[in-house]
Amino acid sequence: MASSSGSRSILRMIIKNFIESVTPRKRRGDFVGRDNFGNKYYEIPPGKFYPSRGKRYPVRWYETKVSDDWEQEIPTEWEAWLRGRRTSAPGIEEIEINARIMEMKKQKGAEVEDQARKERELKTQSKENSETRELQKSKIFSSI
Repeated sequence: MASSSGSRSILRMIIKNFIESVTPRKRRGDFVGRDNFGNKYYEIPPGKFYPSRGKRYPVRWYETKVSDDWEQEIPTEWEAWLRGRRTSAPGIEEIEINARIMEMKKQKGAEVEDQARKERELKTQSKENSETRELQKSKIFSSI
């Protein structure tokens, strides 16, 4: 008798786990913020729903603006928060400051690239000029 009641509970657990795996999960979390791309970020603080389990780390996730568009860009600040590299969610001011810094770096990189391109062009022009001078000298010496 004991073995049959144990098998029933195991069978019940298997069916329950199967049904939970098939049905979509509805996460219950606190809304933390939104980024410039429209993604929403959520968090379940450690031990909020299951204090008996003693979870020490929060559960964090985000929902994209367009459903199932997981290749969409995520700001660095939010990614660090999602991965647990920072404890507090980024503020709007911080994101704006970092966006300005990123834009300045892009402009500076474009300027450096233009400068390097100009230097390469000058080097190729000077090589061509030196080669033409050598050809002219060799023609002069060969004609003598």
